[in-house]
Amino acid sequence: MTDETPLVLKPRLAISVDQARSITRCVAPNSSVLGITELHGGEIGTVLEIALEDAPACILKIYPASLQWKMAKEVYVLGLLRDLGTSVPNILLADDTRSLIDLNFVVMNRFDGQDVLRLEPSFGPADSYALHAQMGRALREIHRIPMGAFGYIGPEGIVSPSVSNRAYMLSQFDRKLAGFAQFAGRPALAEQLSTYVLRSAPLLDGCAQASLCHYDFHTGNVLAAQRNGSWQLTGIVDLANAIAGDPLMDLAKTVSYLGRDNDAKLEPTLKKSEITAELAPVSQTLAQVSTIGLRALGDLQNHHAADASTTQSDLQTLKAAEKPQAVLRDMVVAPVEALVKAAGGGR
Repeated sequence: MTDETPLVLKPRLAISVDQARSITRCVAPNSSVLGITELHGGEIGTVLEIALEDAPACILKIYPASLQWKMAKEVYVLGLLRDLGTSVPNILLADDTRSLIDLNFVVMNRFDGQDVLRLEPSFGPADSYALHAQMGRALREIHRIPMGAFGYIGPEGIVSPSVSNRAYMLSQFDRKLAGFAQFAGRPALAEQLSTYVLRSAPLLDGCAQASLCHYDFHTGNVLAAQRNGSWQLTGIVDLANAIAGDPLMDLAKTVSYLGRDNDAKLEPTLKKSEITAELAPVSQTLAQVSTIGLRALGDLQNHHAADASTTQSDLQTLKAAEKPQAVLRDMVVAPVEALVKAAGGGR
């Protein structure tokens, strides 16, 4: 029940009309089954649409035998997202009794529209920009849900929680590098990667609060439909890979799905994501630190001792600047702080 669990191909099984009727009777007792259609997507679970008479169609998602626990996980994560501004699936039925079919399954409401991956080829530049801006905004809403620790999410919460982003990420790098060696990766390259990770570890301290991360957020997992002449995001699906971690990692994974030479999609996604809210204060802080550093450097070069009040004020500003991001403390603030103290005569 960890992110080390190997992926298993989705179960290949046929659901009869009688089985579908037994399932849907729990959510629409007076409706007949009109048809069953397998939907594209769902690399792990089988996803079926069941059309009903006199009732809205519903979605049946069936989990493979080796990953039955993922059903409970998805139900748990969707519970965290119940107040999200963008629609996520509403679980109508979650069944792990195996009395109706021999696998765990959920029944969910069906969203209007299709997945954006299939719609994209028909989009013009304006439609593409608008949809990716909506995706960035939806991801920002997900990232505003705080989690109690860092780690992989299981059926009942975080599995093996880590107290810091650094601890969690270093454990993941260790695991991945071990796998790299196991699959005959070059030892010298593994050593280089490990050295780089350890040298860069302070950057991981920049995220002090874990957030809910979708961790599989791409155009195949968001749906859209035309409303009032424009394309609107109608739903987000497939939360089975969610983690509690750094929102920037989730955003980076989303960006990686866009592929190369995709600035037209990258720009709106980033603009509406949380990254702009995080980087704006950092940019302002860097400007302040730069001004302080240049002033201290000028004092040293001109053999001029800064007055005590200026030195004290600058040191207080630098102390405040190191709080939001550890990278500022380790790579920017500390050297400038040394300059200010030297310019102030060691105060």
